[in-house]
Formats: sequence, C-alpha cells, structure tokens
Amino acid sequence: MTSTLLRSLVAVVMVATVVVSLASPAAAHLAIRVDIRAPEAGQRVGPNTDVVLFAQPMLAGVAHAAVSVYLDGHPINPATGSAASRALPVDIALLAQRRVPLRHLGVGSHTIAISYRPDVDEPVFRSSVSFVVVRKPFPYLTLVLVVLAAAAVVLVVVRQRRRIRRDEA
Repeated sequence: MTSTLLRSLVAVVMVATVVVSLASPAAAHLAIRVDIRAPEAGQRVGPNTDVVLFAQPMLAGVAHAAVSVYLDGHPINPATGSAASRALPVDIALLAQRRVPLRHLGVGSHTIAISYRPDVDEPVFRSSVSFVVVRKPFPYLTLVLVVLAAAAVVLVVVRQRRRIRRDEA
C-alpha cells in the first residue's frame, strides 16, 4: 500500500512539474512574430499590390528578424518583388512594417509565404496567405473620363464664344 501511495505521489509531482513548466514564461519563449497583414486570406487584388509584413513583439522578444518571402513557392527579392534564384532574407525591426511590392501578377490564385527564425534557439516558423488576382475591368477608365470631361468643357466654351459673336453681330 505504501508503494502505491508513493507511486501516486510521484505521478502527481511529475504532472505538476510538466504543467508548471508549460505555463512558465520560458516555455512561452516566442521571441518575435511576423505577420502577413496584407493581402488578407481570400482577398481579391489587382495585378499590382503590396505584401505588408509586421514584426510583433512577444514575451521574450528580440529586436528584429530576418524574413524570407516566397510567391507561389518560389523565392522573391523582398526589395523589388521580382523572382530570385534563392531566398534573400530581409531584416524587419520590431514593431515595424515592411512592404514587398508585387507587380504584374497573373490573374488567378496566388500564395505568399514567409519563413523566419524568431530566435537562434527556435525552429523556423512559416506562414502563408492565399489571395486572388483579378483583372481590372478597364484600367484606363479614369483617363477616358478625364478626356471626356475636357472635351465637354471645350464644347461648352466653343458654343459660348459662337453665341457671343452672334449676339455682337
């Protein structure tokens, strides 16, 4: 009976030790978290958009993280958004945003992914967001509207001048 009680006590102490260690700040040691703020999952965007990354502090924080960016599984240069032969990490400071320009994307579904190591003693974290590129119905609509408005103004001015000349004659 004493050995059963001793075994039970040892088991309780072991479980309590595990629970306490999981709840301690050292177990919550995620130094930094990098989020993809834009585009949002499932968002419909145009062929020219920016990926917005944000470095969020955690309990046992560090000042920055080196982040690699991938578009549809292929590494891209975070400074230009163009394809790269290998991952080119970009440094993001804590509480800072970093924009990665994506230009001339094809219509359809795309996935942006990031990978980073929050701290030297932590594994690589990965995060991704899928979004959809849609074709703009008429990309030069604003230009056409401005030209039509200018033509209307010219037409009104010409008519007014003709009317003034007719009245003078």
